[in-house]
Amino acid sequence: MPPSDKSPCKKCGAMILPSTSAQYGGICAKCHQRPKRGGFVEIFDVLIALLFPLVMIAVFIFGIPLGHYLFFGGRDTDLHRGITKTVTLVADVPNVELNGKPARITTRYLVIETGNGETVWIPDENVAGVEFESQSN
Repeated sequence: MPPSDKSPCKKCGAMILPSTSAQYGGICAKCHQRPKRGGFVEIFDVLIALLFPLVMIAVFIFGIPLGHYLFFGGRDTDLHRGITKTVTLVADVPNVELNGKPARITTRYLVIETGNGETVWIPDENVAGVEFESQSN
């Protein structure tokens, strides 16, 4: 076959037959069989595979507790200690007046001093919101 009938490969520039060019879309058989490497998709897939477990661990360790305390705890104040202005609970506490009492927020509880020497410890899952009047001990 005369060399003028051959065309260059789009990837490597080697001269290829018209039938090979038509079969592989303008590239030679060698380039067609070569595995595709590099590119954004491959790098992105590797990063996802490496980072996904770390992200899930971080979300579980930091995200769930942080979201729980910020959203489900209902704390709309930066104060963690003071005189309660309003206390909103998911379930009522019987026979205890909570407003106007000294209180503090701990890791898992809202702790309220009732004034008669009694302390009420309310688990944070029962607290829908706390608003403090002033910061005091």
